[in-house]
Amino acid sequence: MAAKGDRAPCAIMETHRIGGLETNDPIRVSFKSNFPGEPTGKDNPELRTPHPGPGHDQSVLTGITRIDSMTGGKAALRKDENLGDTLHRWKLKEL
Repeated sequence: MAAKGDRAPCAIMETHRIGGLETNDPIRVSFKSNFPGEPTGKDNPELRTPHPGPGHDQSVLTGITRIDSMTGGKAALRKDENLGDTLHRWKLKEL
């Protein structure tokens, strides 16, 4: 998982691998520019979530505009609204 919830990649590591990642759809991340064909919050303001913070105008992933750009990994994209529950379930497995 990225260092912050609003950064790319929008996937979660499970046992040293990205959970749900398909080998024919690798994840690519850029901190400099967007990938061709991927929507951005800057060019598609209608896709931006209400009141995004500064710099949140790059890739739109799972309905959230991100600070970075990402392409690929469609099957591995996490759902932000479920992130807290997912991390909580993993912690319970450890106990």
